[in-house]
Amino acid sequence: MKFLLIFLACLSFTLGKAQQINYALELDGLDNDLRIGMDTINTHWTLEAWIKGNDNNWREQEVIIGGGEYANLDDYDYYPLVIRNGRVHSNFANISSTTILDSNWHHIAVTCNGKTTSLYLDGVEEASANKATSIIPGCVGSNTEKDKTFAGLIDEVRIWEQALSSKEINKWKNRALDAEHPAFSNLKGYYTFDDYQKEMSVNLVGRSVEPYHLIITRIDKYGTVPLAKHMVNRNPHFKKWDKNMKLFSAVCQHTEWDSDQGAKDEQLIKLRLVVHGDGSALKLRELNLDFSETDVLSDISKVRVYYTGKSAHSSLKEKLFEIDRFKSAKVKFTKSASEAKVLSAGINYFLVTIDVKPNAEIGHALDAKVSSFKLNNKVYVPQDGSSIIKKEVNSNSTNNPNIYRVLSWNIWHGGRHLGDVGPQRVKDIVKATNADVVLMQESYGSQKMIADSAGYLLYTPGNKDNLAIHSKQDQFEPIDSKVSTFKSIGIKTKAENKQMLAVFDWWLPYAYRPEYTSVYLNQGLDTNIWIDEDKALAVADAEKIISLEIDSIVTDLKMPVIVGGDFNTFSHQDWTKEAAEIHYGYGPVDFPTSHTMLNHGFIDSYRERNPNEVTHPGGTWAASMGFLNARIDFIYYKGDHITTQASKIIRNPKEIDDVWPGDHAAVLSTFRLMDKKLVNK
Repeated sequence: MKFLLIFLACLSFTLGKAQQINYALELDGLDNDLRIGMDTINTHWTLEAWIKGNDNNWREQEVIIGGGEYANLDDYDYYPLVIRNGRVHSNFANISSTTILDSNWHHIAVTCNGKTTSLYLDGVEEASANKATSIIPGCVGSNTEKDKTFAGLIDEVRIWEQALSSKEINKWKNRALDAEHPAFSNLKGYYTFDDYQKEMSVNLVGRSVEPYHLIITRIDKYGTVPLAKHMVNRNPHFKKWDKNMKLFSAVCQHTEWDSDQGAKDEQLIKLRLVVHGDGSALKLRELNLDFSETDVLSDISKVRVYYTGKSAHSSLKEKLFEIDRFKSAKVKFTKSASEAKVLSAGINYFLVTIDVKPNAEIGHALDAKVSSFKLNNKVYVPQDGSSIIKKEVNSNSTNNPNIYRVLSWNIWHGGRHLGDVGPQRVKDIVKATNADVVLMQESYGSQKMIADSAGYLLYTPGNKDNLAIHSKQDQFEPIDSKVSTFKSIGIKTKAENKQMLAVFDWWLPYAYRPEYTSVYLNQGLDTNIWIDEDKALAVADAEKIISLEIDSIVTDLKMPVIVGGDFNTFSHQDWTKEAAEIHYGYGPVDFPTSHTMLNHGFIDSYRERNPNEVTHPGGTWAASMGFLNARIDFIYYKGDHITTQASKIIRNPKEIDDVWPGDHAAVLSTFRLMDKKLVNK
């Protein structure tokens, strides 16, 4: 009987304990595309992964970690870790393993210490070469080329800004990473795929506005083949941490989205806690917030803290704390041991929201950070992913008829780069901006769904066309396009204060000899060629559209004109001598298209409100690739009865720590429609 009771007690404990399952992603070798869009890593790095081919028949090349789109550049290895004819291979160093892989699980790695590149298979150094190069880890399991997509299972992808030693690789390859790893501070990407959410997998150490989460999509954006599959990983050589819970990482993520006066429950910061293990549960006993970066505390009327589960894009909101007044910038929330939130293995999100007072001062910063938190009885300080771009108070356009908000966004093939949910995520972002008019490029079949579900009237040449204008105003009048509806469409509309406006949506042709907006990482390029290309393409079309479509209907400055869109070229106001370091040494560059707009009386709304091109470069190209950070999307305006109140680049969803569904960031400008003389008073 005693033995039976002990057995039942042990069985009860085992069944009650949340068993952790190890997962991997299965790629089809056909069309699956896993994108992380990481920026450059210079000559000191390590790439690791566990892989299992789906059979013994290897193609000429299958990518494990590659550069991805636009990363095939002069000084960067486009194929740093691949399988070539069954052997592990690194392209720049031109080294391969001696062993041909079978269809079992294998750990592969490549390191570069600034002088030597070394290749490892199952912890054994197989080859090395006295060569070093930089890399752009943009894709996992693919490189945007269907014939080079990996076919099989992949797991435990690790990207380091440090060359690991052979000893370090061997010690840690068979188990989950934790903060005790000697190179933990140089871990830039860690993808276990246990948190799979169909369209993404979280970078467990990702922080800041570019956390480099992994996007699960297709190479053929209009394709219908299944996305990469989430599969149980039965790798006998790898073991997850299955003992008592311990904290792996803690990151406080911020938002750059502004909040309207009077807004309720606005996302401010989100704490991402990643926990290993499933025994002896950790509980959030204390959370300390610091609002010192908020300009005026009285702009905030209420603070709430929620547990929001394991996904950044979650409908779960379990309220844990709430206060409705501040005594100081330092706020402490505590719970007793019996009431404290119990963490689960993997990701745990805690969201801090605020209510903004209706009379909050426009332009005031709203920000906070998690200064510390307590799990059980131990205090931790999270890494902070703050941005130089702060959340600010903005006018509420819903109750102020003089406010007119404009969003311009190239949504990248109809938003389909985020897989099947992409167009819906685009719609969510559009709706969250509360824009009065949306100027959309690369709409390509998504415009009607977005307009209908977000509550806009739609003007587009055709439901599968490039350009689309979404308007909240009840009525508008299309403007005849006399150049090309692929490049320009426009409407006349009346704002809430009865002010008539002319609004245009542009897509200007890009230079392609060379397509410099994506290759300026290469050194020694002749910028005069860029200028000449723009004069022949973008400038020529801009001049035609202004002459035939704008000047012909707007005869004086009483009717404001707004022009937004994808200009496919940079601005001379951005590419200055002072900003040359941001642009890989190029600058000043006298780009002509921006000159054309200014010469016709237009004002760059973003640069007007953000005059420092070094601290606020405003990069819209490319939001999906961390190594490109320059502005090719603009909102220009002119007129006597309009002025810019705010302008911001939107490059992250309003849901903090979620993934962006496009390659362009968006531009959101808030205008005040009044006589400028009255505004200046």
